[in-house]
Amino acid sequence: MRFLTRMLIKAMILTGILFLVSCATTQQDLQKEGISVADVGNFSVKLPAGKHWQVNIDREKESVQFQEDRVTYRTITVSRDVLGKDKWHMSEEEIADLIAKSMTETVQDILKKDAERSGVARFLTGSFAVQFMNKNLEEMDGKKLYTFHLRLLGGGDAVFRTNGIERKHFIYFQPDFAKTHTIYRFSIFKRYIRTIIPPHDSSGLGEKDLLLMREIINSLQFK
Repeated sequence: MRFLTRMLIKAMILTGILFLVSCATTQQDLQKEGISVADVGNFSVKLPAGKHWQVNIDREKESVQFQEDRVTYRTITVSRDVLGKDKWHMSEEEIADLIAKSMTETVQDILKKDAERSGVARFLTGSFAVQFMNKNLEEMDGKKLYTFHLRLLGGGDAVFRTNGIERKHFIYFQPDFAKTHTIYRFSIFKRYIRTIIPPHDSSGLGEKDLLLMREIINSLQFK
């Protein structure tokens, strides 16, 4: 089970943007203080709906993470990235493809290491399988967003696989990207338990999750 746990954690972070800081506060605490947005320094976003979110702001890394403390684990991360000069010649689509490639390679590495385990280890902890993994270009209230969406299943065999991991990553290019070379990443991650009885109905990302992301993306304010 330790190996499965390590792989779950690696799948969570994918590109290394998942972080935890010791000065975390709860959304309920912020709401008591009359705060409805997360001020990250160069940008701000609206807090997600509900009072069960832990808020972690890292102004040095220009990132904010909202972590849900419930049985169904959800994490939303928003970060600002200024690209290095070696990427200034690249188009928006090329940058989005580069990010998607990095995520794809991370997933492939997870599957490769999983396949290299002994048959006994896979029998005891189960193996990972990709249910889907795709990239797309979406329009959201006038905003052009490049997306990367994946779902991994793990734990148990093909019939009794019980763990689900799903992430949808949104990449938004600041309107004056050609001048500022700045992008924003919005990511929602969900870990859930699937039923061991067929048809194993998924509890992955649904309409409410994506609506929540839409509200956060639309609340983005530059400074």
